[in-house]
Amino acid sequence: MQCPLCFADAGAGFSLMLQDVEEILDGFVRTEGYPEVVQFSGGEPTIHPEIVPMLRAAKARHIRHVMINTNGKRIATDDAFLADLADRVRLGALPYRDFSTYYTPGIFYLFAAVLKVFGASVLPIRYLTAGLRAAAAVLMFSLTRRVAPWPWALVPVVVVLALDHWPIEPEPHPSWPAIVACLVTLELVARHTDSGKVSWLAAAGALAGVSFVFKQNVGAFTALGVAAYVVLRPRPQSGRVLRAIQVLFAVLLCVAVSAFLWSGWTGFRRWRSGCQRSLRFWRRRRPGWYTPAMALGALAWPTRCARRPPRAPGWSCSP
Repeated sequence: MQCPLCFADAGAGFSLMLQDVEEILDGFVRTEGYPEVVQFSGGEPTIHPEIVPMLRAAKARHIRHVMINTNGKRIATDDAFLADLADRVRLGALPYRDFSTYYTPGIFYLFAAVLKVFGASVLPIRYLTAGLRAAAAVLMFSLTRRVAPWPWALVPVVVVLALDHWPIEPEPHPSWPAIVACLVTLELVARHTDSGKVSWLAAAGALAGVSFVFKQNVGAFTALGVAAYVVLRPRPQSGRVLRAIQVLFAVLLCVAVSAFLWSGWTGFRRWRSGCQRSLRFWRRRRPGWYTPAMALGALAWPTRCARRPPRAPGWSCSP
């Protein structure tokens, strides 16, 4: 497979037989009493002719987690091996998968399409992530340029370049396509503001959905942003009914987002050390109050922009 991080070029090693593995497991049990985990690694452990008996030997010794560090190729091609693993799940074993994720699956379909077109290589994935970063930089500059002079439009780009680890750590994280879709959504909303064409707004809603496909929190906040624009944007005539709807929307948005953030912070309890200290830090400051303040600012900003001219040449309140 020519994986860039593989130890395949480390030189000749040695191969353990089933009897050797059983002796090692027995010694492990004598030492630990009730071992928590055993991992079969390599090389590629699934190509060992006795890997299945080895797994059974580990489970027979009541080791809680028996893991295989594998590239997955045998699972994908050997039906008998897959059936044996499936039978373990049927009997109560819990499959552990490093590729398990709590993100929406768009990034996997995207990478699968790239690998199908260009073959099994990490280079196309890295080129793709580099392109996404470049697109995000261009979009950030373009969007900031709508409301600020060009030197200030470089600020978000410089910040991203300063904080991003690429190309030293070119992580193909799903945040990048989600953020690019979010930025494109903002551009489409700005074009709707310029032209008033409903098609731009419909396209913005579709791109918010694309953002959700790659990362649900980015997509959800993008969709909420589009909804807030539809409801809260300034209008030539706004009666009491519209103003009441806007206030109600802002309140509901505050409650929903605050509940989401609060549950997220309390969910960090399972983190240890620094994460727990960070949780206590933010709880003392009640992050739920920040969201209502931002929502009130969102209500006040269109009113301010409608009543006051720009402060300086090159700055504007709207695109």
